[in-house]
Amino acid sequence: MTTTAPTPRGRLSYRVGDDQAERCQVPLYDDSVVTFGRGESCEARFGHAPVRDWEIPRVAGWLVIAHGRIFVEAAGMPDPHRGEAGRPQPVRRALQVSAAGGPPVPVAAGSAYSPSEEIFTIEVVGATGTWELDVVARSRDEGEDPTVHEPHTHSVVIDLTDVQREVLLAYAEPVLAGSVEPATHDQVAAKVYMSRSQVRRHLERLSDEFFAKRLWSPDSGDTRVRVVETARHNHILTESARRHSDATSPAADRPAGH
Repeated sequence: MTTTAPTPRGRLSYRVGDDQAERCQVPLYDDSVVTFGRGESCEARFGHAPVRDWEIPRVAGWLVIAHGRIFVEAAGMPDPHRGEAGRPQPVRRALQVSAAGGPPVPVAAGSAYSPSEEIFTIEVVGATGTWELDVVARSRDEGEDPTVHEPHTHSVVIDLTDVQREVLLAYAEPVLAGSVEPATHDQVAAKVYMSRSQVRRHLERLSDEFFAKRLWSPDSGDTRVRVVETARHNHILTESARRHSDATSPAADRPAGH
């Protein structure tokens, strides 16, 4: 009897608690359910260490993958008689689902929402801060093998913003100059005049963009290496450098006819 392997539908990425650490990743498959929250039973567990965030529920919600779509379902209101010993019930705030170009969508306790965007973020507000869960939903109609083993042999068109392109090139600058390692977060932050957390967030978004497009990516736990090498081997760096040069050249600011 043969069994069919589950179909990859996307991934969930999140940070456990240490802002210096890489994001944890959970693959999402058709007809699966992923629980997220503070409890030990959650596949995506956060808010429990190194400092416990008591306002994050043991189960904050679920990602339900069904019919080729990903649904965000918020857990219902807690039973007031079943709180943790010596602790008040967690505040059950609405989850916030946001995607580029649109306002956040609140998902109240007991309700569900399926974003149309392929990349979105679930925000879970606790006492110590806001926990961000990044979701990439791959569509069914890509017409490609979900497992890509080789880089593209031609330039891949990725619709990056000017800021994303600038951040990507800043990380890649040492590699383009012959170094093995990309620039550090601190080096990039200083170069593009942003905070360390801001450039790191842009880097994570680039990683999500490349994953959504099913681009070949090296097996590396370092997001800097993974993003730069993915861009380099899929010929995205060349195109990004050209566009960035065009946008920053003196001719771009010169009035027509001069």
